[in-house]
Amino acid sequence: MALGKPAGLHEKGPRAELLTAWPIRRSGNWSQHVNTPQTEAEAAAIRTAIQRGHPYGDGHWTQQTAAELRLESTLIPRGRPRKAGTGDR
Repeated sequence: MALGKPAGLHEKGPRAELLTAWPIRRSGNWSQHVNTPQTEAEAAAIRTAIQRGHPYGDGHWTQQTAAELRLESTLIPRGRPRKAGTGDR
């Protein structure tokens, strides 16, 4: 599932001169890496992060960034906790 235009197209367009230089060196396979479509699980995680307003990334980074930005409440499941022993209803 692609979320936008393939990377690299913007660098060759009529407004390419408006782009600033990269602050770090890109790897040789950068374009291939960023143009690889997300898996359905990755796309679902991105959608959830957007809907809940929490950082998107691996578990540790998400927890750390949410704490730094005081967004811990966005990581807690919504709704009332289930009563113990009620099963999956």
